[in-house]
Amino acid sequence: KNNKLPDIVYIVSNHSTHTEYAIEFINKGCDVFIEKPISINKNQFKLLSNAISSSNSNIYVGYNRPFSKAIRLLKRQIIDFDKPFTLNCFVIGHTLPKDHWYRDPKEGSRIVSNLGHWIDLFVHIYYWSGRFPDYLDINICFSDKNEVSENISINIVSPNKDLISLVFSVRNEPFEGVNETINFQSGGVIAKINDFRKFEVWNEDEYISKTFFPKDNGHKRCAIQPKFNNDKRDWVELSASTRVMLFIEEMVNNKLKNNRFNF
Repeated sequence: KNNKLPDIVYIVSNHSTHTEYAIEFINKGCDVFIEKPISINKNQFKLLSNAISSSNSNIYVGYNRPFSKAIRLLKRQIIDFDKPFTLNCFVIGHTLPKDHWYRDPKEGSRIVSNLGHWIDLFVHIYYWSGRFPDYLDINICFSDKNEVSENISINIVSPNKDLISLVFSVRNEPFEGVNETINFQSGGVIAKINDFRKFEVWNEDEYISKTFFPKDNGHKRCAIQPKFNNDKRDWVELSASTRVMLFIEEMVNNKLKNNRFNF
């Protein structure tokens, strides 16, 4: 009634409206938490980036894996962030009915609605070193050309000889939500994350094992990140994550198997 604006606005509407609502409140000077994806196409993302660059609003994004205890523990184990790394994410996602709103072309494919989480994760790992490689060579294997954004494998290499593999399978509904297995290796560090319920790491001759109950894939800490200033992710990192995701989205929509993304 007094027309006072909130300090922060959470955008948790359907995917195609995230950018529109975020820009509206950024232009009003509010801090904004944007649930993933922040944009579903390049035009939306350009408009959002322009709004952010001309504003002092704080921007928070709902990609949660970087906020998980397992990923934060993994980062502490790495001494040399410039060494090549190998990352494998095997993800079993929800089986969606044909009339599910995720399948509406106006909402983007399952790359932006689901796989964006693990694309964001490997970009986050790159950001640990404070810089990105010059480019990524991306190769996609489609199991069904009639349903290109499901049951696919995305394999990525960099000039630093990093090797990234994302497998997204939706052949049956997983137990207790999305199920994921993450394996990581760099130098003497070998790590395994089992559905964010168990974390194991071998660092040369040291072994650490942690269990999490309930499972911690970062949802809570991500959602409350505006409460903790040191949790806020750099827009440079979030922007890079979205650009890579939209590039892969375009490849999938065009059934393109090979392409190079330049940072």
